[in-house]
Amino acid sequence: MIELVIGQSASGKSEYAEDRIIEFGDDKNRFYLATMSATDSESKKKIQKHIDRRCGMQYETLEKSKDIADILDMDIVKNTDKKVLLIEDLTNLVSGEMFVGTSFYGDVYEKIANDIKKISEHFDDIVIVSGDVMRDSSNYDKYTKCYINQLSLLNNEIAKISDKVTEVVFGINVKLK
Repeated sequence: MIELVIGQSASGKSEYAEDRIIEFGDDKNRFYLATMSATDSESKKKIQKHIDRRCGMQYETLEKSKDIADILDMDIVKNTDKKVLLIEDLTNLVSGEMFVGTSFYGDVYEKIANDIKKISEHFDDIVIVSGDVMRDSSNYDKYTKCYINQLSLLNNEIAKISDKVTEVVFGINVKLK
């Protein structure tokens, strides 16, 4: 089962996704795929907040800001049965794939979608968190516009393959699919 959880910043989507993974039961091995790179003090605080919140939830944390299908080569993943995965989150993953060092890659959504499809074959259940950044009507530079477009295309693709899609709005969970 794949569930896409989407919402705006600080909507409660991460908490909802973590609770969904817990609902799959104590007999499942829980993996948390963290996709944010700690590049500044703000991102370090955000990462620490997520680590603190997961304390005691028995997650095995994996960190990949790009090329997420590589987790399938990790011994901890290969040698574990009955496993569930929380991917946190697509907004950071798109950024990680698009901006590598000083290089820019403008077409990444299909690669990420294919990586997720490949991963889904090896996990019993997956909950994927993504951000809704498409509602802002501000005028952006070409890189930000490209990023928003790629994230939109990726969200659409993941919604298509998901069994469930939930939007979290102000802490309220709205079932879309």
